Amino acid sequence: MNINFHSQYSGHSAAVYCLTHGHVAGEFYSSGGDGIIVSWQLGKEDGKALANIGEPVFSLLHTPNWVFAGTQGGRLYRIDPQGQTAPRRMDFHRKSIHALLWLEDALYSASADGIIAQIAPEQFELIKALKTSPEGIRSMAWCKARKSIILGCQQGQIFEINTRLEHLQRIAYWPEARTIFGLAIPDEGNEILIGAMDARLRTFSFDNMDIMGEAIPAHQWTINDLIWIDELQILATASRDRSIRFWTRDPLSPITSITEYKYNGHHRSVNKLLWLKEKGVLLSGSDNQQVKAWIIE
Repeated sequence: MNINFHSQYSGHSAAVYCLTHGHVAGEFYSSGGDGIIVSWQLGKEDGKALANIGEPVFSLLHTPNWVFAGTQGGRLYRIDPQGQTAPRRMDFHRKSIHALLWLEDALYSASADGIIAQIAPEQFELIKALKTSPEGIRSMAWCKARKSIILGCQQGQIFEINTRLEHLQRIAYWPEARTIFGLAIPDEGNEILIGAMDARLRTFSFDNMDIMGEAIPAHQWTINDLIWIDELQILATASRDRSIRFWTRDPLSPITSITEYKYNGHHRSVNKLLWLKEKGVLLSGSDNQQVKAWIIE
């Protein structure tokens, strides 16, 4: 595999916690501790401020018509990327919104209050909400093969639920993992790749409904995010230890890393990853207030 530094994007005044795709290839959005949502074009160093939320943004999602932002205070914002209508706000969650998901013309939000909510995007109205557990939800992913939503929670718990927010079941419980910060599900859908606060990687198998093998020490500190890059058949993990690491899947084995001293990596915690498949570019957001980009081949 080949890694080449592509570009970096500066302008935020606080940590970058979230990234999402834009409407066209090469466009992306970022936000974080400064509450400003910025639109960028890959290769152009100047971004455009889309909105200032006024509080830290922990989750961000672009849908066909809107950009949605979930905040530290539990507020959900709907923003018009064209700037033709004023932003709208929904006050439902009682704690921070850590994950957003778009499925079947509905938006799902997952919060540290332990609630997953289904929202009608055009009406911007709550459809249904369900309390999963007393513990907070920190990550969320779609399992295409099983047509279910996977939730990563505190206390090392993982839940599965359908899109109607019915038939909730806890499928995994590893208290030693503490908090599940990252979930990645390859398209065939028989496994979940999991990153946690204990800095270990785990693989959960739907075939036997249990972890496969041993948890793998992957980083020095917390795994903040991970993504499966289907085009390259590799896993990428981002950590508080300031590195991005790449892995083969079967078995999970390290290939190489991006660090401060290698490939011009970040010098602070790496919080979020985003793969721009049309460009073959990996983006990362960091506590150093920057987004960086690499060409991965």
